[in-house]
Formats: sequence, C-alpha cells, structure tokens
Amino acid sequence: MLECLSVDIIYSEKQTVLRSKLEEQIMSKDRYPSIFSRQMKAFVFIIVQISFAIRAVLKTEEYLTSIHRSGGG
Repeated sequence: MLECLSVDIIYSEKQTVLRSKLEEQIMSKDRYPSIFSRQMKAFVFIIVQISFAIRAVLKTEEYLTSIHRSGGG
C-alpha cells in the first residue's frame, strides 16, 4: 500500500514538472515569436533541401539503370 502511494506521488510530481515546462514553452513562444518563425523557416528549408537531394539521387539512379540496360557506357 505504501509503495503504491509513493509511486502515485512520484507520478504526480512528474506530471507537475512536465506541465510547468510545457507552460514555460508556451509562454516563451508567445514572448519571442520571431525566434520560432526563424526556426520554422529553417526547418522547412532543410526539409525542402532533403527532398530535392533525394529526388536527384533517385533520378541519377534511374539514369544509370537506363544506361546499364541499354548496354551503353
């Protein structure tokens, strides 16, 4: 019984800590919107760059496969 109570207390304390961290993040996002918009722009830029790189690799692989099939090269 005592073990269950201590586990409940620890779980409750962790929830409180997580909730307060989340509230801090929300407040800081409201306080500094330009930082987060820059982060979002950087994230989108990286995703676009990765997608272009993957597309280029796939096109190159397709090209090399077509050369190999035709007996060229």
